[in-house]
This record gives sequence, C-alpha cells and structure tokens, in this order.
Amino acid sequence: MKDFIVVSPETEMISDLEKQNRALARQVAAEGFVLLHNNGVLPLKEKSIALFGTGARMTVYGGTGSGETKGRQKVSIEQGLKNSGAIIESTLWLDEFDAKYNRERKLWKEDVEEHIKGYHLWNVMDMFREIDKHHFVFPVGDAITEKHIKGKCNTAIYIIARQAGEGGDRKLEAGDYYLSQVEVDSIRLLKNSYKQVVVMINSGGSVDCSFMDDEDTRPDALIYIGQPGEEAGNAVADILFGQVSPSGHLTSTWAKDYYDFPGAKEYAHIGKNAKEANYKEGIYVGYRWFQANHIEPRFAFGYGLSYTTFEHNYLGICQCDNKLVCKFRIKNTGDKYPGKDVIGVYAAKTKTRTYQVKQELVGFAKTRELNPGEEEILDIEVNIQDLTSFVAELGGEFLLSGEYVLSEGASVDCLKPMVSVVVNEDYQVKKMESLASCQVNFEENIYDVQDDQDLNLPQMVIDTSLLCKDVEKHVSQLEEPSDMVKELSDNELCTMLAGGPVVSYGYVRTPGTVGRTSNILWDKYKLPSINMADGPAGLNLIPQSLITKRGMEKSYQHLPENWSFGFLPKLEWLAVGNPKKDRMVCQFTTAFPCTTVRAQTWNRELQYRVGAAVGQEMQKFGITLWLAPAINIQKNPLCGRNFEYASEDPLLSGYMAASIIDGVQHIGGVGVTIKHFCANNQETEREYMSANISERALRQIYLKGFEIAIRESEPWSVMTSYNKLNGTYTANNRELLINVLRKEWGYKGVVMTDWGAITKDKGDYYQCADNGNDLIMPGDNSVVKQLIEDLKAGRLNKTSAQISVDRILKLVRNSNFVK
Repeated sequence: MKDFIVVSPETEMISDLEKQNRALARQVAAEGFVLLHNNGVLPLKEKSIALFGTGARMTVYGGTGSGETKGRQKVSIEQGLKNSGAIIESTLWLDEFDAKYNRERKLWKEDVEEHIKGYHLWNVMDMFREIDKHHFVFPVGDAITEKHIKGKCNTAIYIIARQAGEGGDRKLEAGDYYLSQVEVDSIRLLKNSYKQVVVMINSGGSVDCSFMDDEDTRPDALIYIGQPGEEAGNAVADILFGQVSPSGHLTSTWAKDYYDFPGAKEYAHIGKNAKEANYKEGIYVGYRWFQANHIEPRFAFGYGLSYTTFEHNYLGICQCDNKLVCKFRIKNTGDKYPGKDVIGVYAAKTKTRTYQVKQELVGFAKTRELNPGEEEILDIEVNIQDLTSFVAELGGEFLLSGEYVLSEGASVDCLKPMVSVVVNEDYQVKKMESLASCQVNFEENIYDVQDDQDLNLPQMVIDTSLLCKDVEKHVSQLEEPSDMVKELSDNELCTMLAGGPVVSYGYVRTPGTVGRTSNILWDKYKLPSINMADGPAGLNLIPQSLITKRGMEKSYQHLPENWSFGFLPKLEWLAVGNPKKDRMVCQFTTAFPCTTVRAQTWNRELQYRVGAAVGQEMQKFGITLWLAPAINIQKNPLCGRNFEYASEDPLLSGYMAASIIDGVQHIGGVGVTIKHFCANNQETEREYMSANISERALRQIYLKGFEIAIRESEPWSVMTSYNKLNGTYTANNRELLINVLRKEWGYKGVVMTDWGAITKDKGDYYQCADNGNDLIMPGDNSVVKQLIEDLKAGRLNKTSAQISVDRILKLVRNSNFVK
C-alpha cells in the first residue's frame, strides 16, 4: 500500500497529460461561450484594441468554495489577447484598478482581523466561520474617463466581472446582478469614443442587461463567457479574432426584469423567511414559466449566435424499442466561416389527462464543425421515458394517451413543428409509492397550456408493445449483510459509517483531499481508506506541498491568502516547509470551465472527454471519488452556486452529467459523486432551510436530472444536500433515499452526506443509515462515539448499519488504489 503520491522536483515540468488537458480546457471554453448580440463587428479584423473592465486582468476563472479552481497557470483575458498578437493601446485604467483592488482587499482584511482578534488557536474553526461571514466583494472599479482614452484604435473591449460561490447567494443590487452606475457610464463613454464596442460578461450566472435597451449603452457585440477556467484568455481571443466560430447556447433563460422569474420576490434573502422556500411555481421553472405566463425573455433558453448560418431539414422519425430517433440534415449555409450548430427536440403534450407545460426539451445534439456549404446527417434520440408524466392519482409514471407534437430548433423561442406522435392509451412505465411528505400547504401554479389546434403534421403512433417494461422494477435494500460485516465489532461498524482521519496509516496521501473513508479495517483486512476531492471544474488539490521526514504535510513557500489573518502569519513556520529538506508533492490539475460553460456547449462528446481527463488526473494523484458533477436546477439567477450547475432544464442537466460520469468511470477504479440530492437551489440558510415542493414538481423537475444520470451512467456515489426537503433533512429522508433512490430507481451505490450537513444540531446521525444515507462526512471521533451510543440504545438499527458498511466496502474495493 502506497503512503504517498509523490512527484519529485525533477518532474515538475508540464506533463503530456497536462498539455492535453489544457488544450481541451481551451476548446471547451471557446465552445461554451455564448454570443448574445453581434451587429457585424465580430470577428474583429484589427489587432489594435483598447481594453477595460474588472475581468480583463483579474479574470474570474471559477467560483469560490468547493468550486474553486487550481491549475498551474491561468491565462487572463489581457494575457490571452496579447498571446494572440493583439496590441493593447493603454493599460492606465487596468493599472488603477489593480491599486483600487489592493486597497479594498487590505481594508476588508483589516475589518476581518478586527472581528477575529479575540479568537485563540484552539478556536480556529470558529475563526474561519467568522471569516466566511465577511465576504470580500469584488470591486467594479472606477469610471472610465477621458484620460483613459488613448491611441487611435477603433475597438474597445469592456469586461464585466462578478464572483460568487459556496455559502452565499448573489445580491439583487448594483455591482452584482445589476450593473453599477460606474459600469453603465463607462460603456456609454466607450460608445462615444470608439467605432465599435464589445462587452463580455465574466460571471457564474446572468446579470441584468437593461443597458441593451438604450442605444447609447448598447454595445456592438455582447458575449457571455461565464467562468472559463485556466485557458480563459486564449479561448476569448479564439472567439474574438475568428479562430473559432461561437457555438455556445444558453442553458438558462435570461430575463428582461429580475421579477419575471418565478418566486423572485420570495427567493432566499429577498423573502420574509429564508428558511422556508415554497416552490409555488410547481413544474413551471425557467422557460416553462416564461412560456406559460407569456413573458418575453431577454435571451431565451437555447439562444446563441454564430459567425455563420445553418439550415435544418427534418427527414423523418422511427421507433427503436424505447427510443424515438429523429433524423435531420444540417447544412452550413454561410460562405465564410466554419461552425457547429445545436438542435433541440421539444415536446408539446396535448390532449392528455393532466396539466402540462407548453414545451419541454426531450432530446438534443450538436453537429461536428461544418465548413461553408457542408452538410451532416444527424440522428437525435428521444427516450420515450422522458415523455412521461407523473400522475399521483394513478400511482406512477405514465406515457399518457394523447398527442405529442415534436418541434425542433436551437432555442425554445424559435421552434418549428415537425411531427405528431400519438399514444392511443395510457401506458404505465413505472409504479411509484406516493410521497406523504410532499403534501404542501400552499397553492401551486397550474396553467392550461395544451394547444388543440390542428397543425396538419405527419403522424406516427408509438407502439407500446416494443417498450421495455419497468413497471415491476422494485429493488429493496440488501436482504442480508455479508458475513464479514456481521463479524465487525460495534466500534468498527460505527467507525466505517463516518469519514476517516486526514493523517494515519493505510491510505494514499493526496494533499488537498477534503475527505476519505475510514482505515480502521486496514490491520484486520488490509482495506485502506480512499480519497475524495472537490472541484466541479477540475480536481481541487493543493498544487505544491512538502512532506517532512516525520510525515507532516506542510505548505510550499507560504500559507494561502485566506489563512493570513491575525496570529496565523506569526505561526507560519509551523505550516510552511523547507524545500531543501522535505519531500515535494506536485499536483498540477486542470482548471476546466465551470459546469454552466461546459453545458452551454450542448456537446456530450466534449463532456465525456472532460470526464476522461479528470479521471486520468484522479488516477495520477490518488483520488478515488470526484465530488462532482452537481445536478441541481438553476431555479433563480441569484443562487451563489449556479456556476456549479448545468441548467434550468432537468433533461439537459441529466444527460450532460451522464456523459461526464461515463468519461470518468470508463477509466476504471475511479468514480464520481453526483450532488446535491436534492433541491439545493439557494445558499442562504442552506443548512437550515426547507425546500417545500409538491410531488409532481419534485419528480419532474428536481429529481429528473439525477434519475437520468443514474439510469444512464450508474455513478458510484450520491451526496445528499444540506437543506431539508419538505421539513426533513435529505440525509434523514427515507422517502427520498429508500423509496425513490433505492426502490424506484434501483440505485445500489453509496450515499454520503455533504460536509457537516448532519450534526448534533441538524438532523440525527442514527437516522442516516436507517434511512439510506450510508456515510457521514467528513466524520470524526464525536460522530463515531454518538453512533455507538445510538447503536447500544437501539436507535441505530444494526442491520441497516451493516448494509451501509457493505456498500462502503464495495466502493473501497473498486478503487484503483486497493491492491
């Protein structure tokens, strides 16, 4: 058993894997950027530019918290433009912003130190919790003035940057969701000073784009680049100068007015009670809401422009067992630029027995790069199970009798009807037990959007006799624990139910892991612990560490900036190693674009390649479980973790997640942890709030992406969320974890808590194993002690505990690092 994954200083040079992954990160970023507006100025013809805005030099590459990105070297937008040969006429504004940033950072640090100066060393965790309460707000910079306008170039580029992350939501205020007056005035001045102005939005989520309504502030081009990862600047240059034609499409609706979003006035910190989130909009989330209420969005779901044009020709449809296959011919009708195009297939369910949404995505695909005049024949599969509706009174999931009008288009606001699919009688796809906890005490929105007009479309009838029956699928928990687990002592059993220690024997050491399983069975069975790593945009490991001769992990050169408060710098010698004496550990992982940018590619093959790249890095650095991807719904644009999530649409979220899972797990010996199960749609009061959702909305919106990912790709583990679901913490929720996840979906993998989600003040340890949550993370001696007490008192069912440990041990044995 290895005790270290060590890379010596002699091998610090960039590896072939790192080079390959960096090139992939650049490709994904460029393909995930969304061109929102272009009056013909892009791609740029001249290399001389004026560059302004907070994200130009201090580009936001990824989010904060678990979504933080590492990477060996990150390319800012400024540097990427220079790399492409661009000439930046003046850096005066950028230099002044650097100084402003440093001043504001210093003031923030001094304020935090004032709040924590009474803390002692043994209160370090409380101290960091206090630090977390005082978020550093990324400044927007001062106004651009005449003194900054220099040179004779024709083009100005302005970067609007926003930062967000775990533990807090964005604010509905200037400088965050809204542009500040400084930013608006700066755009206006640039419009008056340059022939053409390009604005880029460098943010984990949407911002208000009211500046587009005023001719004085409307730029000539607008691009959403999200959080682009380590190759941000190079990818931006690829798009601006036409090396790559934009092919990204939005995965969430951008509204003209924030209050057009469902539940906008009640969301998180904006509402009266952040601990009670009533999902009154029901199944009408995102574009479903906008369509039902006839609200015109700023930019619709699926919207995205290109440098070229495409023609779609629907060729026909056929049924292959459980799938409908729609065939298209796509042609690049432009005469200058190659490009890729996206086709979405949407279903309108009409004449069915229950209320529906107007349109919903049921299939999608992306072309390869097509040269001008080139064509491609593209098949898009629609899983018939994704056409079903949950009907509570019938006790299950049904393909309802009626008409399913299938339309195609890149975005939901420009769909073209193509075929009418007919179901002659109700067909039950899955039996389901009603979830008693979903009896909500509020009135849910219901809309009559079924359209009975005759479109005179060609018809096909679904042959339900060809469908693979799933009605009798009912997988219970393991009937009997294994003989080995039955022989474990109470201490061994309860210790395995909690995460393991950071430093001990019988494990692979990987600096930066956020958790691992216990190694208590090493002496008896030679079963080690396995490592878990955060990082939805790439493994979040410490790039360089030092290991002393006594086995202590120390920092290389200095402590991270967010540790440099109060007394800690004085004790830095305790945490910082000596490169001349200690062993070097180098772990340069790839900082890929955030989940939203990756999803905006609508490219499942590209997602698979990202998964495979991460899987290779997991093998290299000793990681068994990647704590990703997240499959939660982008319900509101203010959610602080939206960048970790793919979309407002569950089908797109589920299939994009399935592709990245397949990419990781095909490597062998490494796996993923899908999260946060479920309804983690706000960060405000996330550890105490309850997401209150009706059963149909829960099943068709907030669980569907998870179900698709599990059905298609069988992830190794699932992480429950911090929040409650209809009043019960998800890690203690039997209906969610046993009835739905285990019985209905047949899931057999490990379920773990989010870090610190269950404590003595939140939920119950003993209810985790009893209700289907196997592993309590990150785990410590106090958790084990309480579980032993619960076991002796009869609160913790011993058989349930043994079944959970069996699952954990199966996971450990599947690891590449178990010999």
